[in-house]
Amino acid sequence: MTGAVFALEYLLVSGNFHVADVAQETNRGLPLYLKMAALWSGSTGSLLFWSWISSLYMAYVAVKQPDKGRILVPYALAILLGILVFYLGLLNFVSPPFAVLAGTPYDGAGLDPLLQNVWMAVHPPNLYLGFIGMAVPYAYGMAALIARQDNNVWIHLSRRWLLIAWTFLTLGLILGGYWAYTELGWGGYWAWDPVENAALMPWLAATALIHSGMVQERRGMFRFWNMLLLSGAFLLTVFGTFLTRSGFLPSVHTFSNSPVSFYFFLYFLVALVFSGYLIWSRRRLLREDGLFENVLSRESSFMLNNILLVLATVAIFWGTIFPVISADMLGRTMVVSSGFFDQTTGPLGDLLVLAMGLAPVVGWQRTHPKLLRRGLLWPVLIALVATALGWAFLVHMGLRADWRALATLATVSFTLATHFREFIRVVSPRMRSTRSNSAPGLWHRLRRNGHRYGGFITHVGVAAMLIGLAASYFYREEASYTLTRPGQVITAGGYHLRYAGNVYQVVGQDTEVLADLSMPGSSDLRPAEMLYPGYEQPIARVAIRSTPLMDLYVVLTSTQGLHGATVEVFVDPMVSWLWGGAAIAVAGALVSLASRKRIRGSPTVALSGGR
Repeated sequence: MTGAVFALEYLLVSGNFHVADVAQETNRGLPLYLKMAALWSGSTGSLLFWSWISSLYMAYVAVKQPDKGRILVPYALAILLGILVFYLGLLNFVSPPFAVLAGTPYDGAGLDPLLQNVWMAVHPPNLYLGFIGMAVPYAYGMAALIARQDNNVWIHLSRRWLLIAWTFLTLGLILGGYWAYTELGWGGYWAWDPVENAALMPWLAATALIHSGMVQERRGMFRFWNMLLLSGAFLLTVFGTFLTRSGFLPSVHTFSNSPVSFYFFLYFLVALVFSGYLIWSRRRLLREDGLFENVLSRESSFMLNNILLVLATVAIFWGTIFPVISADMLGRTMVVSSGFFDQTTGPLGDLLVLAMGLAPVVGWQRTHPKLLRRGLLWPVLIALVATALGWAFLVHMGLRADWRALATLATVSFTLATHFREFIRVVSPRMRSTRSNSAPGLWHRLRRNGHRYGGFITHVGVAAMLIGLAASYFYREEASYTLTRPGQVITAGGYHLRYAGNVYQVVGQDTEVLADLSMPGSSDLRPAEMLYPGYEQPIARVAIRSTPLMDLYVVLTSTQGLHGATVEVFVDPMVSWLWGGAAIAVAGALVSLASRKRIRGSPTVALSGGR
């Protein structure tokens, strides 16, 4: 597989247009990094790349076999090999990546202009690594059912792989959002496109499994539920792959007329039947070791977390496939607007952050009401003060004090307060006792209990992301301006932009038209339109001035000679919190992956191979 990937990369870089995939995805004018990225831009090349990643995951599982739970490895490898055989069958008989043309054209078609971006080199590989990585924990889970193992070995072996897949999925999603924000010129970063939803749903299911898996490792609970979540997360990656390669639902992200779509649908059905049969036939092995002892417990907060994540997944799934259902049942296609997704996932997101904030306050099994009140006092007060200050700031700025935005601020403030309080409460005494108050000492403490503190860091990142999402959703400003003469000044969101005219320049084979805008005391903003040979529609190149509190986003929509232009201006509050929060969330996942300490409750008894 590695040899095949390097062979196709060589053909792409060297411009061997006799090969169909090279002629379709590259041309002579592409820079080197885009020629290399063309490996995963087309249907056949991306399938080869996908299969290669799958083989690398499988090889690592084979080489780095765990000392305990070794009985599961052969079954897990058999499942992974079966998945790889499916991919290889497609590559050899349905969609061969080395198919040749009858003749050799002088030049290739090249990448779509929207794909000629540096993010093309990083966004798809991360998403692929996340999607394909979900197969490894799935293989361990199914292996435990096949081997009739009634212990927690599979969840322990799957945890690190699940975190790896989750981390790559997070990177893929956020890089895709940033790409859309900086490239497409519509001022947004998420459009609830079917393929975007298909990438988000397994992320939600994996997030739920990470949390409920901790309960299974520690208390022996949620076994049946976790197996359902594991199968659901994997099946959603297969469903998302089917959507991307089938054109089943209209999307700008799909490969058109892919010959492998029918086979991926069969693959999905086989995986569904296989998983369902094993879970149902082995359901007695998935009995609970522990029971809920009190509503005021961490187990309850994790179950609430799971319910909210699953509800969000179901809502997104329903909204995604409803156009097809309506077409089949009603005879007409009914489109689900983005408002449906916003109104269903928004409140669930607030409740989810609230559940995140409760988890550090409550303990395992039960929490005494007095301790709960003590743990909630300061976080609740901080949330109330933050909400009051947020309301006063909005009124002072002349903005509407939307109760939904204030609710988000309250839940985020509460969660940040509980996490900061817990972190200080646990870390500070231990660092003082060991006289380790340096950065290496802190890193040592984090690694010693990385699962816990990594989760805290990730939660802080998610809370920051929610602030960015809410601010940019509720308080975004948008306006269109027609500029007719040099020196004309427009005002948007408190920013003053002076127009100096248009600039025409040639970049390689392309023509670029820029609107020259300047701001007092700041660098110039030059939104542009790129005219590519062979494409009738110009491609917008947005100009963005970003600060921690506000993004000024300018799009050039049309020009009239040297001294006329129409621009669309967006003022997006706190969008940078979305990108920064995602970076913090990924950092938390990396801390968890670097942890050297097992979760309590997954000791040698749970790993001994049975009772």
